[in-house]
Amino acid sequence: MIDDLADAAWDRELDDLFLGTGHRFGRADLRRRMRDYVRALASPLPIAWVTADAAYGQEWRFRRVLEETAVGYVLAVPKSQPMPRFGRIDHLFSQAPDEAREQRSCGDGANGPRVYDWAAVQLPVIEDFDGERPTHHR
Repeated sequence: MIDDLADAAWDRELDDLFLGTGHRFGRADLRRRMRDYVRALASPLPIAWVTADAAYGQEWRFRRVLEETAVGYVLAVPKSQPMPRFGRIDHLFSQAPDEAREQRSCGDGANGPRVYDWAAVQLPVIEDFDGERPTHHR
């Protein structure tokens, strides 16, 4: 369970998150829905992992909330997503071995097939968030 102090800290982090991501959502109801999804983490529901598109995935505060609550995640990010000390995420993924790569379709979209390149890599420790002893993997 989440205590009151952690809940208040999350509220502050979420307010910052919404200020940083609000412009990505043209409709206010979508912004409110995102907050509802994050506030669900404080509920007694057994949430093991979440998935989200790049609008959420590129927001480090959202990833941090998930990591702090030990919730696994699969989040899309743009290939230009910066990685501390490593540059763009696509440069890091380009180092993955061939057996760690896969191309998958998410079905047809308005403009044809939605095909994504996937790669499984362990992302490096970020000292500001992880400290000297990381408690999770990215």
